[in-house]
Amino acid sequence: MNELSWIGSILDAVTHAQALEEGASVVLGGILTELESSARRAGISGVKFLRAGMQLRNRDVVRFVHVLEPGAATRDVARAYLPPTAAWQWIAQHACPLVIEVQLSAAVSLDGKSEFLVPEPALSLTGPTIDRLRLRDSTHILLLPLRTEGATVGGAVWIEAQATPWIGRGFPNLDVVSSLKVLADAIAPRLRMLTPRGPDEPVEGDDLLPVVGVNTANLIELLKVFAALDDTLLIAGPTGAGKSRLARWCHARSLRAAGPFELMDLTGVPAELQMAQITGWQRGAFTGAINDFPGALTRAAGGTLFIDEIDKLSLSTQAGFLQILEERTFRPIGENGPPRNTNLRVMVGTNADLQACVKAGTFREDLYYRIHVLPVTLPSLDERKDEIPRWVRYMAQRRHSGSGTNEAVQITQDAIDMLCANSWPGNLRQLDNVVRRAYALATATDKRSPTIDAERVRQALGAERGVTTPVQQETLPASLRSIAARLVQFAQMRGVLPIKVLDGFRGLVVHAALEQTRSKEAAALLLGLDDAVANRNHQRMITRELERARVLLRLLGESGELEDLP
Repeated sequence: MNELSWIGSILDAVTHAQALEEGASVVLGGILTELESSARRAGISGVKFLRAGMQLRNRDVVRFVHVLEPGAATRDVARAYLPPTAAWQWIAQHACPLVIEVQLSAAVSLDGKSEFLVPEPALSLTGPTIDRLRLRDSTHILLLPLRTEGATVGGAVWIEAQATPWIGRGFPNLDVVSSLKVLADAIAPRLRMLTPRGPDEPVEGDDLLPVVGVNTANLIELLKVFAALDDTLLIAGPTGAGKSRLARWCHARSLRAAGPFELMDLTGVPAELQMAQITGWQRGAFTGAINDFPGALTRAAGGTLFIDEIDKLSLSTQAGFLQILEERTFRPIGENGPPRNTNLRVMVGTNADLQACVKAGTFREDLYYRIHVLPVTLPSLDERKDEIPRWVRYMAQRRHSGSGTNEAVQITQDAIDMLCANSWPGNLRQLDNVVRRAYALATATDKRSPTIDAERVRQALGAERGVTTPVQQETLPASLRSIAARLVQFAQMRGVLPIKVLDGFRGLVVHAALEQTRSKEAAALLLGLDDAVANRNHQRMITRELERARVLLRLLGESGELEDLP
């Protein structure tokens, strides 16, 4: 079969494919067949083409992975064979084929103008991926870029070969590569028009990921591949969408599942303490270090370290963290002697656009590429509305399971419909808060078998919306500091201000919640007094807090009049 005919037959089959999986199988199967045929025609022996794979990306985020090995199940094979990420980054930049000599940890490229191989000594082929491949039966990997409109690289095809006689000589049967380049350029636009079919059967939930919807099913299939690897996983997505839950799920399916899962959320860590929290410190390392402190790297040894909100790292900490990732060693602050080796997998999460952070100068470009190994994006809850009914039932039943009864929580369909119609900028975290409030209201009338109906949901949503109308232009922390400073000034003028009286500030917050919600139940739920509402003690608590607020106001020179609701 000549070049045009075999390429044409593949293009025709891809054009008529119904799903991306079907199109990818056609392409990869056709490539393996042509490689075997061309090797026989050229009289090349001692070569076996083992498997072929395809990776597609959207804005540099992996959206599809497919691996084909004759005689093996695709999804089983996909767990074990992915090319080094450094190789992907290289072809994304240079847009020309690359050959990896696995046993030599070396790479050569086709310069795009000729069929001559050009050594690429600057390409770093180290790390767990190349170590794993070196132990396998592969000796060579050929990567071909899939270029879309404007010559942008939107994916890659790779072929693994067992060709011991060709070690140090480049890819066997290099003559066929020019035809493969033609095929790759021709199929890329067609593949972009196809969408994944997704798993053959609905993805079953489990304790760590109880709900998997239509829009996350393909992501979960992709993460089944990534979970088995040891490379850095980057999970992007909005706050509250479930990134840490997803990271824990991947850890449970990894080779390190028996080890610890350590979560480090950078949101509340001051910049000057970030590196210390990561590496730990020795007693006496600085003022206040009265004991040894094992950092996140030590606590996660043998398992997985998930650093959430990675964009919150200060630039100085970014430099230190990059060094740890590259050298795989660290030293706790104040410790002398040789550095410790890291024995863990790193996963990171972010709700920021890291590329924009790089352009703004707030995130190091070299660290970006170091963690951008296996990038995925978790959609917001508003993009996963089909999951809401199951999440609501799961959240309500989880809360009810501690009530000591075997009865189930009842949730009416109109309550589900109301929750599905709502927008969820706070994602799963916000939904959980609303379900928690609705459950507390329902248990006020029936503790054994509570029913969450539309009225309970309406009240819970009202409490949620009561805090979404800020009027201050000053940030809340700045406002609190300003209030504290003015109270100190008042104490200095008065001579003393009993700190116990300041408990009345809670009453002022309670009063503000009453004004916003116009409901004692809603105000109590808004302030986390679920148990008090369930036991019908919230009215007495509110009255007590308002009286404390009146005492504080009278001390500050006001009449102390505060409206209470009946």
